[in-house]
Amino acid sequence: SLEAPQPPAPSSGGTTVLEPPLSSSLAPTSTSPAGDSNPSQQLMQHMVQLLASANSQQAQSPEVRFQQQLEQLSAMGFINREANLQALIATGGDINAAIERLLGFQAS
Repeated sequence: SLEAPQPPAPSSGGTTVLEPPLSSSLAPTSTSPAGDSNPSQQLMQHMVQLLASANSQQAQSPEVRFQQQLEQLSAMGFINREANLQALIATGGDINAAIERLLGFQAS
């Protein structure tokens, strides 16, 4: 029997230990005779897929993870990509906090 994987604890700025991607070890397969007609089985498969995609996002480089925020900052006139990336990393991707941080650095 498969146990439901536990969601990662909220990050408090520490490092997260990445587990192997779930998609390779727990790929959705139908093991029950009922096939995909079991709603709880479908729900479990969906949760496994969501967790697998969350794990792969955590493993991505900051440039990939914060691509959308980097584009937003650039569109707002923050053209120093490295400073933008550092601000996003420091704020966990919070664009408002990153802007405040960037403005604070520019003022000094």
